Amino acid sequence: MAERPIPTPADLARRRAPAPAPAAPVPPVPYTPAAWERAVLACGLDAPAKALAFALAARADSSGRIPQGLCPPPDRLREEAGLTQPQLTRAFEALHLSRLIARPARRSWGPGRGRRPIHLTVPAGATVRSEPPHSGGAS
Repeated sequence: MAERPIPTPADLARRRAPAPAPAAPVPPVPYTPAAWERAVLACGLDAPAKALAFALAARADSSGRIPQGLCPPPDRLREEAGLTQPQLTRAFEALHLSRLIARPARRSWGPGRGRRPIHLTVPAGATVRSEPPHSGGAS
């Protein structure tokens, strides 16, 4: 039986990794206020992000959209949610990274077009709490 040569790091680098199997498409979760609120609570957001989430939810229409004309200025959102400017910035980032909000890209939203609209979205798989519900009883 012939021995196989030991591959060098260069040999290994030239090998092609097998193509990953395509991920099964995840069907979008339809927006409803209740589904979105469950997703917000299930995502493990910190308190400032939750405060911003519910301040935004109060302004959204039945499809989860906050049109351009109804998007409040950041100062008003800060006041409504009780946040500082750094907290507001981090809260928006957390909601975006959790895929709970979608907005047009800042680069594509040219100057003079006003505030970018916000769309509340329900990420797939985010509507199930990762912890058991509290029993409600005293211990």
